[in-house]
Amino acid sequence: MIIVSNKNKFAQEIIDILNTRGFGNLNKNDWEVLIFSLLKKYGNLQGAVSNHQISIELQMPETKVKRLAYEANLKYSSKNISDSFKVVLEKVTLIKKDDKIQFVIEDQFLKLGICAKLKELGHHADYSFNNEIVSMRIDVFVALMQELYPELKDIKTLKKIAKANNVKMRDGNSFDFKELLSNLSKDIASSTIVNLLTTIFLC
Repeated sequence: MIIVSNKNKFAQEIIDILNTRGFGNLNKNDWEVLIFSLLKKYGNLQGAVSNHQISIELQMPETKVKRLAYEANLKYSSKNISDSFKVVLEKVTLIKKDDKIQFVIEDQFLKLGICAKLKELGHHADYSFNNEIVSMRIDVFVALMQELYPELKDIKTLKKIAKANNVKMRDGNSFDFKELLSNLSKDIASSTIVNLLTTIFLC
């Protein structure tokens, strides 16, 4: 079912697009991408709704949902990687497995953005098991996080996070995000880092 919470803004953005691109210049796929994008902004597809849920709501295959989501982000999204990644990581469960961290990213546009950022840093992620499950070494995750969120390099911020989570710190200023991440996950059952990003960004 399609529900629009702000019909005025929904309609106005359609009018703005038509005025910019010209009436009749949007083909069927253009319309689908546009409407999908607007439903993500003003409809019942807002927030961290899974591809499966969207496919049910719109009565279309999940493969098509993924394609529309990618094209909508490519054409209409103004969010940067940092903001989009933060939303994802605040909702998902991070799994610590051996020397790696795993999590799920359904958003193909974001996933490619993360891959590009890792490449810039001289690293890469592993999607070989499942193309929606991202797996990377802990040191790579640390480098990515500090690149996207420079405040995680600041000792004062790290101390604030540690204090909020009752994490003991070594004396001096050598304490870093990698050590904090390790300490945060030490006593978590099944090596699952629950609400890690929430504790970092909301403390």
